[in-house]
Amino acid sequence: MRILSRRVVLAAMIAALGFGQASAELLARLDRFAQSFRGVTADIHTTNHVAGINEDEQESGRIALRRDSPGKIRMSISITGPNASTVVLHDQTAQIYHPKIDEFQEYDIRQYKDIAQQLFQLGFGVAGSELAKSYTIAILKREVVNQEDTTFVELVPKSADLRKRLSKVTLWISDKTNCAIRQKFDFPDGGYRLAEFSHLLVNPNIPSSSFALPKSAHRVRVN
Repeated sequence: MRILSRRVVLAAMIAALGFGQASAELLARLDRFAQSFRGVTADIHTTNHVAGINEDEQESGRIALRRDSPGKIRMSISITGPNASTVVLHDQTAQIYHPKIDEFQEYDIRQYKDIAQQLFQLGFGVAGSELAKSYTIAILKREVVNQEDTTFVELVPKSADLRKRLSKVTLWISDKTNCAIRQKFDFPDGGYRLAEFSHLLVNPNIPSSSFALPKSAHRVRVN
């Protein structure tokens, strides 16, 4: 029995050492990639699962994310179809444009600026050292997604305040691009948001016009 117990403990120690090494390698890889990352464009398909009523909302569109300077990004997500809309995030402001009524709602997000930028960048150029500050790596393994080799990593927020809003984040990071080709946010109420990315380009030329909304549109300040 003692021999068996020692073997179990030894196996656990070896597994822990392997996990720690794999985590360190992933974080170092993301640190290197972050130094050259300037932006990304991709097609996006999202599934928003609403807890309680057990319904899924599907949306497709295009995403553009550009890093203007360290810690400062611009991002645009344009959704097509019957509920077409465009979300633009820049500095302390988030705007949601509704083309059917030619109106955009403007939100002041300065209180949540750091969290918002961090969440939107997860899997897209965030340095491993920054990731380690805010999240604990709970699961790390290899996985093939759509015939592409990826690193599956499950992240748990270290901030108790953030965990009230976000239970965990799961990323599938491509070996080829070092960017997420799948991203999942799990919420405490059982809901989640799953995003899948395709036709992804790293460091393309993204003009400022990609983040501009029609000047003629009616603007509504929400807060």
